[in-house]
Amino acid sequence: MRLGSDDGAFLDLMVAGYEFPNVPRSSDPWDANWLNIRGWVRLADGRQWKFIHPCLTTFEARRLASWLARLGENVTAPTSGDARSRLDFTELLLAFEAVPTPGGLSVRVVLGFDALPPWRQEDQRTDLDEYIVSIPIDSRQLAAAIDQWERDLAPFPER
Repeated sequence: MRLGSDDGAFLDLMVAGYEFPNVPRSSDPWDANWLNIRGWVRLADGRQWKFIHPCLTTFEARRLASWLARLGENVTAPTSGDARSRLDFTELLLAFEAVPTPGGLSVRVVLGFDALPPWRQEDQRTDLDEYIVSIPIDSRQLAAAIDQWERDLAPFPER
């Protein structure tokens, strides 16, 4: 799925496969359901980087689709106390926030650890180090991103 802005910034996320493709369904539900996620981030100034990491489970990836769909039901900005405003996952590598803007809504993508840009020196990183990319969205773009994400997830059911 791609979330992008008019200034050229974007986030592409794609399911690259199960982390452990040969783990049987009857094994540990966590090990059986980790997905490798491939990300590509480009900033408005042209800097870009890629990452691949097992940062979402199948059920977390579907929760992301549901969260985006709820945003799409009403692209007007969520209130500050709204549970839809932030989506966190088990791994601190990726999170999403819905942020009100004068024109409607932006999705802030919070990147950490192995998803940080390469200019963040590894020896200077802290456990709470994060990089935020803010992307204004409209209902058309959101619908396309949800559709693509759901198609990416289809071959990877919860095991």
